Amino acid sequence: HRANTHKGLTDGANMAPENSLKAIETAIEQKAQMIEIDIRITFDKEFVIMHDKSVNRTTTGTGNVSALSLHQIKSFSLKDNTGKATEYKVPTLKEALEAGRWKIYYNIDLGGMLSDGWTTEDTKRLVKMVEDTYMMDRVVFYIARNQAVGNDFISANKNSLLFPWISSTGDLSNWSVAKLVQLAPDTESSLINTALAKGVPSFSNHLEQDDLDMLNGDYSKLDNLVN
Repeated sequence: HRANTHKGLTDGANMAPENSLKAIETAIEQKAQMIEIDIRITFDKEFVIMHDKSVNRTTTGTGNVSALSLHQIKSFSLKDNTGKATEYKVPTLKEALEAGRWKIYYNIDLGGMLSDGWTTEDTKRLVKMVEDTYMMDRVVFYIARNQAVGNDFISANKNSLLFPWISSTGDLSNWSVAKLVQLAPDTESSLINTALAKGVPSFSNHLEQDDLDMLNGDYSKLDNLVN
């Protein structure tokens, strides 16, 4: 989540800021198979890795990403999980993909951007970026429930790995081009089985307490998902 692992967030002096190159490196070292990263677009139309609309929470700077140039954003330092400034800078999408190229899979989460002025041209530029780093087979695009954006991805590259949010069998039928679907943690097993019958693997995002429970040996939520 946000390019990080539990170890990356809590490992004292080695704490890795969210959505940082250090976090990606830590995830690879911990043998994670996939990481989620969030993207925003700068004033000069560069893709950077940032969860929030503004840089205030995660960096030493202030302001909305869309109002700042890449040069300005690169002048800020990322903060760790305690709010302390670190040596790390906000990575561009290109830098993030190159850091894990052929070592790990990426889930690019567009949830925040889809309600913040995302355009068809942005989709084309994003696909081109991923193509140019030779990562189209290693990147899935989380697009929430937005079918129009999904169509834009397929138009830009028919091999785009779409990753929509699914909550019903009807949703599943509407996303015949999806290669992977995201389900709520409390999803009924019947929907999971329907997805599998259609040859579509499903994924469920377990965060915070669920994540900690599994680290402490309680796999009950995972058992509910797979059984």
